[in-house]
Amino acid sequence: MDPNLQESSRGPSIASTILLAMVISLTSCSATQPENPNLGPRAAEKFFLQGEILAEQGRAHEAIDAYHAAIRAAPDFATAYYDLGNQYAKLGRYEPAVEAYKRAIQKDSQMVKAYNNLGLAYTANGEPEKAIVVLRRATGIYPDYARAWNSLGLAYDARGEHSKAILTFKEAIEIEPGYSDAYNNLGVAYANLDLYREAEDAYQRALRSQADNINAIFNLGQLYAAVGEKAKAEEQLAILTAVDPWKAEALRNAIVRGKPIR
Repeated sequence: MDPNLQESSRGPSIASTILLAMVISLTSCSATQPENPNLGPRAAEKFFLQGEILAEQGRAHEAIDAYHAAIRAAPDFATAYYDLGNQYAKLGRYEPAVEAYKRAIQKDSQMVKAYNNLGLAYTANGEPEKAIVVLRRATGIYPDYARAWNSLGLAYDARGEHSKAILTFKEAIEIEPGYSDAYNNLGVAYANLDLYREAEDAYQRALRSQADNINAIFNLGQLYAAVGEKAKAEEQLAILTAVDPWKAEALRNAIVRGKPIR
């Protein structure tokens, strides 16, 4: 899954983690600590924090083990299920990611980011219809949550409903005017309808919001290749070569072919 699209719980989550552990201790455990040191809120917090550190280091398999240990210690730990799903998704293991996100939602029905990533996992797994159901629920819970609208647009686009996707990406942008990824995805939806000038404008807006948006640089370059503006395509290739050689090679191939990669 594209890391620009998946919503993480990294960042200033340590304080909330400690608070969550306190909540778990009040709601899920008895007043006395269990004899097993691997059970209970303190053990859950320890394993969860280990998982966070391993995830930040890119050690997804080990992070998965740590999150499972946190869940065994405190079975109602919604955030541990959520982060477990994120690590499975990073490995492209979408089926266990789906199950983890579902469990997170079961434990916390208002965790909108779990709905969002569940929808993304369904779309990545070739199940956009299921994604649409989940993401419409997410936008119903929090109508001002731009990420869910963006993810819903991706699901519509994956299903071939490009016009619906355009309207949905615009909804995300209306909520968050500087949302670079939504502009990029809007460009893709326009390109899928062969509306290249509209797509060009969307990609350029994405780059005005975030100059290092790799996907927007790549998509703008291949759009120029598709419409025969080779010099402009090569300008984007030069930018991309310095930051992402793999994508640069893909764009170089698109320039040679003179058509976009679909």
